Amino acid sequence: MHNYILVCDKNTILPSLKESRWGVKEKDNSRLDVINTNDSVFFYIKAKSALSNKGCICGPFQVNKSAIEPDIGYYFEQGYSKIIEFLDKQDKLYAIFKEIVDKLEIVNNKQHWGMTFMGRALIQINPSDAEIISLHIKNNGYEIRL
Repeated sequence: MHNYILVCDKNTILPSLKESRWGVKEKDNSRLDVINTNDSVFFYIKAKSALSNKGCICGPFQVNKSAIEPDIGYYFEQGYSKIIEFLDKQDKLYAIFKEIVDKLEIVNNKQHWGMTFMGRALIQINPSDAEIISLHIKNNGYEIRL
């Protein structure tokens, strides 16, 4: 099992969480080929989203299915083809990411921590960072109202 942070578009996070699905267009499929069933994913949502006006993180979600489904259309706009479905058992909570940057190995520059996500859609994280993020969300999380 691996742990990932997916950098999410602020406009698709609520539909994704509501439907327990997330997808990308064909040009981005190769970025997500590494995600498999039973992997754990967090969503990093940029500032000024439907959840918060600060960068936040939610999860973890266990991947239930990872598949190519051409032109599914579902709740995504047409053209999304790589779909990740995740189990819908856990509470949907989010927490402010900035509060834990000093504790995370993935953040090299603690002063300019937002650079960690610039130009990246997918970041694999180690188990200790995943545990820190999970505990932060569990202990400090806000409920996501869908």
